[in-house]
Formats: sequence, C-alpha cells, structure tokens
Amino acid sequence: MASSRNRSSSQLNKLEGGKYNFNRLNYPSDGLASEKIPNYIIFYINVPESATYNKNTARSSDGGVELSNSDKLTSKTRGNNPTIASLTPEQMTVAYLGYAAAQSFMTGQGNPITQATKAGRGLLGVGLRVGAVSSMLQTIEKKPKYNRIRSAIAMYMPDTIVHSFAHDYDVASIRDAAGNLGLAARGGEGLFDAVFGDTPVNVANNPGLAEALGRIGEGTGLVGRNFTELALRGEGKAINPQLEMVYKQTRNRGFIFNFKMQPRSSLESRNIKNIIREFKRYSAPSLAGQQEDASYFTIPGQFDIQFMFRNEENRFIGRISSCILEAIDIDYVSSGQFATFDDGSPVEISLQLRFVEVDTLTKEVFEDDNGGVNNSYNDGPSF
Repeated sequence: MASSRNRSSSQLNKLEGGKYNFNRLNYPSDGLASEKIPNYIIFYINVPESATYNKNTARSSDGGVELSNSDKLTSKTRGNNPTIASLTPEQMTVAYLGYAAAQSFMTGQGNPITQATKAGRGLLGVGLRVGAVSSMLQTIEKKPKYNRIRSAIAMYMPDTIVHSFAHDYDVASIRDAAGNLGLAARGGEGLFDAVFGDTPVNVANNPGLAEALGRIGEGTGLVGRNFTELALRGEGKAINPQLEMVYKQTRNRGFIFNFKMQPRSSLESRNIKNIIREFKRYSAPSLAGQQEDASYFTIPGQFDIQFMFRNEENRFIGRISSCILEAIDIDYVSSGQFATFDDGSPVEISLQLRFVEVDTLTKEVFEDDNGGVNNSYNDGPSF
C-alpha cells in the first residue's frame, strides 16, 4: 500500500515540477493520475496574509509565481480605469460639494452653494472627513493578499461537473422612463388647447392626446383608476409599454461537488478524516489578533480548483476562478444505515462541497490580448 501511495504522490507532483513541494491528501489513497484513475481534481488552498498559520506550511506570494486563477483574471475583470478610491482628498471634496450643489438645484431646496457648504460643514471640515474616508476607500478597493499553503487535496473526479453561466436582466419601460415629458410629447400641441382652450377636442384619432388627458384626470382625482386604458380600449387602442431588456449583472458562478468515500483501510479512513478537516478548517474564519480580543475575524481562505487528466490540466474543461467554500455537507450514514469498522470509522461517508467564484467573468476572460480566440486543438486550458 505504501509503495502505491508514494507512486501516486510522485505522479501528482510531476505537474508542479517540484517547485511547490506540496503535501497532498489523496482520495483514493492510490491510483490518482494513473491509467486506473486518469481524471481527478485538485484543490489548492490560499490563506490571507494576515491570517495566523504555520509559516513553514505556506508559500509566499512573492517571486512572480501566479498563486491562483483569480490572479490571472484581475486585470481583465476589474479593469484599470480610475475609481473613486484613486481620487485625492481635494478632488473628492470638490466632487462632493458639486454633488450637493447639483442636488439642491434639481430639488429646488435652498441655495445650491449654501446647501453644499452646509452639507459639508465648511470646506475644511469636508476636506478632513473626505481625507479620512478616502483612505478607507483604498482598503475597500484593495484585494486581500493570499499565501498558498503547501497542502493540497486531490480527489477522484466527481460524477457531476456543471458550469452554469447566469446573467440577470430587468424589464424596463421606455414609456415609463420618459415620464411626464414623454406623456406631454405624445399629447402634442393639442394638449394645451384641450386643457386651456374653449373648443371641444376630438381625441378619437389622437391616442396620445387621449392618454395625456386621461392621466391628468386620474392624477387630479377627476376620474378613477384605469380610466385611460378603458378610454383607449373604446377606440380599439392599447398602450404599448415599449419594454426593453436591461442588463443588470452577471452572477458569480456556483459549483457543487459530491464525493462518496468508502475507505479500504484504516489509513484511508484517516485520510478521509483529514481531508474533511482541511476543508472545514480553511473555509472558517480565524480570530484577528489576540484571542482575548474577539472583536474581529480574519476572513476565511480561498480555493483554486483544477481539473486534471493524467499529469496535466484538462484543456477541455473550463477553468474555475478562485472560490470561497460556501457550504460543506457531511453524511456519515450515506449508506442508509450507520456502520463502522472495528476502529469506529464509518464504512461510507458522503461529502458535498459548495463553492462560489470570487470573480465575475467578462467577455475578455475568454479572449486573447487581441480580442480573438485561439481555435487550435492545443490551445491549452481556458475559462
């Protein structure tokens, strides 16, 4: 058993060329990366630099080595355009006062300059507060730095691997967006004459005017709800809401992996126990600072997931960006009846891991630097 396990670890370490010297927890304990189990999955673990951990078990992020898939996406998904966090306190002060003045002008509430000055309690006060907030915004903008620990987990390929891309859209009405300005435009010149003139107005062939008059009547309480729609219906007309689909956001992808583990030895039982403990350990936060002061947490670690074929990353399965481990479900009675070996270890354990990507994938992620795609057979792994 030991020799088979060593061969398996040796085969897995070929991928990294020995530069990381990973200590791997494997399930099954042997056979991964061999002809027997050519397809497998590796979970690499990254912990925040501020987290407490054994420095001997972690690799520094220095040295120009790409720690994670997320690092490879940063420039593409976040862009290089200036953000509010890049403004100086003076620039933010001017922007803030300009906003306060514009808001006062649009709402008609008070003198714009007076309102802007009051809102900031004087230029000096605004400058001091904006300077403090500006430094806080820098921390909001900044992405935490991570170290990759020397432990990795390699497991057989799960039976289900689903990559779902989902985008959220809202339905927006151009008519509603135009508001009263649009309503007045649809009513045309006849609207003024209809309201203030002495001559009766024929709205039979002018649905825009009929709608405008109907809405005015509803708004003033002269008529009840739905008067406009019913009046247009009598003329064989209906309001077109002019709906458009408006893009809102792309959801962060989620991934669910199910593993069924049946230990064949006490050694493999310990391996399974350690694998589960590592997932739980690095998905949990740690206390920041001294344990006597539990006011803050240090955020949990992140995981990089690679799909492997023999000793190489599988170029036919889409890459996954760095993920947080959102949930872990462990079933110690997955066989339907609780049973253990002589040492008390369960004969079967089911493990479900639910991951969520930390990056939003944009079109640029799937393109090369020239905005194209490589369609060759050996183009390598891609997202």
